[in-house]
Amino acid sequence: MIWCRNLWPYENQTGVEQADFFTAEYYKRELEQLAIEADLIGADLTAIDPEPYGSSVMKPLIKGDTGLVPLSELQKRQLIEAVSEALTVHPPADYTLVAGTNLENNAYNFLNKLGRLKVCQSTYYLNERRIAGLTFDYDIFGANLRVDPYRAEHPESPFFTVETLFERSDLYADKKGLFLFAWRLEALSVAQDLFDYAGN
Repeated sequence: MIWCRNLWPYENQTGVEQADFFTAEYYKRELEQLAIEADLIGADLTAIDPEPYGSSVMKPLIKGDTGLVPLSELQKRQLIEAVSEALTVHPPADYTLVAGTNLENNAYNFLNKLGRLKVCQSTYYLNERRIAGLTFDYDIFGANLRVDPYRAEHPESPFFTVETLFERSDLYADKKGLFLFAWRLEALSVAQDLFDYAGN
């Protein structure tokens, strides 16, 4: 079992401030809490997710309304130092759920050090050009699985189906594993497709 913890609170009324983004104490506390929780439930491995969700106060430091945002050079140095210091006290999680981004000074490219193996979410959709154009290293190929691959808003980047995922193993043959993501009510149908595929 893998125990995953979100790095940031979903809501902004939790006493967490944007200044915490650049302090080693915040990352020390989160890595320590991750380890405590994993030990309590008997997890085999740990993962940390640095993507800000909901109304997280950290969202503006990572992504805006139109996409990812870069850090200033000062912010970049502060974040690198904070993460590095935290990792001298606590080991990284086994996995981080954001491997990086092509935007060089985006925070994901420095927060990814909080996990030993990097799971790529930029490979979630079957878009060969996008996957081939990734400029950052990752260990685990992430795939967003659905029963119906069609994405009305992005027809050029369909979801993976169980069948297309294994037909296109060339996309991840050099990686250390797969991370399969299925959305909410789709999860049971995708699980059944996986079961059926394994039986063929």
